[in-house]
Amino acid sequence: MLLLPDGSVMVQNVYAGWHRLTPDAAGNYTDGTWTGVSSREGFNGTVANRLFYASAVLPSDQVFFSGGEYNNNPNNFSPVEQTNTDMFSLNAAIPWATLNLPTYNSQAWPGIGDSPCKLLPNGDILLGYNDTNNNGLVAPNATAEFNPSTSAWTQTASKLNFSSTEESWVLLPDGTVLTVNCDGRQNTGQQAQNTAEKYIPSLNEWIADATPPVQLVDPNTDEIGPALLLPNGKVFYVGATGNTAIYTPASSPTAQGSWATGPKLPSVLINGVQTQLTAEDAPACLEPSGKVLLSIGPQVGTANQSLPEYFYEYDPTAQTYTQITGGPSYSNPFDYTAYGRFLVLPNGQILFAYGNGEGNDPNLYFYTPAGSPNSAWAPTVQSVTKITIGDQTGYKITGTQLTGLSEAVAYGDEASQSTNYPIVYFKDIDNEEGYATTLDWTPAVATGSSTVTAEFTLPFNLKTNGFTIYVIANGISSNAFQVSPH
Repeated sequence: MLLLPDGSVMVQNVYAGWHRLTPDAAGNYTDGTWTGVSSREGFNGTVANRLFYASAVLPSDQVFFSGGEYNNNPNNFSPVEQTNTDMFSLNAAIPWATLNLPTYNSQAWPGIGDSPCKLLPNGDILLGYNDTNNNGLVAPNATAEFNPSTSAWTQTASKLNFSSTEESWVLLPDGTVLTVNCDGRQNTGQQAQNTAEKYIPSLNEWIADATPPVQLVDPNTDEIGPALLLPNGKVFYVGATGNTAIYTPASSPTAQGSWATGPKLPSVLINGVQTQLTAEDAPACLEPSGKVLLSIGPQVGTANQSLPEYFYEYDPTAQTYTQITGGPSYSNPFDYTAYGRFLVLPNGQILFAYGNGEGNDPNLYFYTPAGSPNSAWAPTVQSVTKITIGDQTGYKITGTQLTGLSEAVAYGDEASQSTNYPIVYFKDIDNEEGYATTLDWTPAVATGSSTVTAEFTLPFNLKTNGFTIYVIANGISSNAFQVSPH
């Protein structure tokens, strides 16, 4: 699932392509409407509705997709390490376009699979190579940067460990990218599993960071849980082991941060046995209140999955967990936490979907979290000016914190669903209302008092007596801002 910059949600059915959920005029998703989205076809004779892949919503009204650990053939649900990389344009007559592959020393990457990616503040996409299936790249720790404006790849610095497989990357406020290394393989001179490093885009360099104080990576599976930047500026890393750790960024991009041990995930009584919950491939979502919604479960033997699924809220202030009941419950033998997805919506609700192609749940679930955000976390609008965008009238917003304090949605290498971009809701004096389409924001987090900008277009012409907008980031709205008549 991906939140598009017009407030709609792009939802994937792993066997039947993509669909789009558009909220009603009041911004309600439960009363929204569904429309089909053209599917991308033609990868090795199959419909390329990939499962477990890299993606990013771009400021250019486009969506980036890359790789895929599995194909969607119901008769052959098996790893394929898809190599295709595509761009989906929201308003183009031909929405899908195939992109070139990244290269390492002129050699095309032989497989991308479930590679992590991160949209950088310069608008480029950083992609890590996944060498799970030993596809033969000379440097399995390769990374590359994609420029959406030119559709060109640039070879970037190689990571300090063996490969990017299974990692949960986090964009920090200074524009660097933090990761805990997961690959258990290690060549001479490389960083070991469960160490940390970060990428500095301005230097094109990966540097060693401080090592987490507890084991976050499952050494049997190379898995780790989700990681999220919190409103307090710290990163909450959830381990596949049941351990958690909290990272505090350094004051300088080139300096190492520090770690503290976080509260261990809860344990539950299962068949009379107290059982540790883990996050072996599992989603998390930052609620507008600052709490974190988690999907966790007990590990199944030594498998790289957690089953069955339990929902908990983590309170960063109290350092406690509270179980959330009344949600969906699964007992199918294929129903792991790995197949669930969270998405924070502009109205503050959390959307949850589940489906793996074996025991699909056709329903979507809406969770309304308690509590409210700190007012200091909200975007602020300082001015709105009329501009021309392409061949239509548009508007430029100037303000602060337009992209929120966090990417808000996390999973790891299996699903990239960050929502750190502004969503604009409008209403005119005659109560015409809805979501605008946002463009040209700077992909950053926790920009503080720095002035930032974004642009938007309206879906229809409003009355000339002006209108009101609300800028929303990660479910947190600005105060109303009156746009003068033009």
